[in-house]
Amino acid sequence: MGKFTRMFLATGMVLAVAASAVAAESTLLRLKYEEGETLTFKVTTMTLMNQMGMEVEQAQTQYMDQKVIEVTEDAYLLEMCITRVISKSNHPMQGEKSFDSDKDDPSEDPQNAALAMMVGKKFTMRMDHLGRVHEVKGYSKIGEELLKKLEEQMGDNPQFAMIKMMFQDMFSDKFMKKMMDQSNTHFPEEPVEVGTEWKMESSFAIPMFGELGMKLEHSVSAITDETVEIKFQGSMKSK
Repeated sequence: MGKFTRMFLATGMVLAVAASAVAAESTLLRLKYEEGETLTFKVTTMTLMNQMGMEVEQAQTQYMDQKVIEVTEDAYLLEMCITRVISKSNHPMQGEKSFDSDKDDPSEDPQNAALAMMVGKKFTMRMDHLGRVHEVKGYSKIGEELLKKLEEQMGDNPQFAMIKMMFQDMFSDKFMKKMMDQSNTHFPEEPVEVGTEWKMESSFAIPMFGELGMKLEHSVSAITDETVEIKFQGSMKSK
């Protein structure tokens, strides 16, 4: 397959945290969700692959609603719902392609049909107040439905066997738990102040691509009475 790189970048993220100030200049970072509230996330993944000397660019954006359905002393139970999927690709042999589940008809392309099926699908995630993910349920079922749809669309296409192998591993509760946990911001247990920095590094195996290494770097840029502004950047690279 050659080189496979995913990169993402976000800055100026403002997070609601528990107001447990240790001093006027520092505070403890803790997630502060209330039962019933819904947050919307936009996540974009950019991929650069080198296939037989040709660079293939791909980007996929998912809009996801996160509803807080239970709050306990040490964790949140969250219902995740994918509301929109946008994909773009640029292949030297095939040219530019794009798909937006809000606007385009997915029936002409098996891959687009599979992406469109993700819209409206839900799974649950249990996460603690530091942002660490402990459990994901229901994502494996989404993968099973996607595979069934792709099999209907692709028929005897020889590429389906490879896609099936990759989907069975990537569209699983176990894989999503690890992916969500390792791409999520984990707050330090100690108080932070403006200028505080911390890093997260991890790696795990992805079928057909190899080992994926992730690195996230965070820095606190501002603190007010109710919010902490965190700037972060990260990268994902495979061996």
